Amino acid sequence: MNFRCGQCRHFTRTRDNQKDLCGAWEQPTMADRQACPSFIPRKLTMPNKDGG
Repeated sequence: MNFRCGQCRHFTRTRDNQKDLCGAWEQPTMADRQACPSFIPRKLTMPNKDGG
């Protein structure tokens, strides 16, 4: 699965800045950039009881 910065908990979008911010690295980034090793999904999904 291809994860992107915009799907990460560290990703921050602000109106005033020209670029988005990665909270893990405190560096500018873009939502569609490939996620780094510090990626943490915004929503953790639990598997169904039937395993699916």
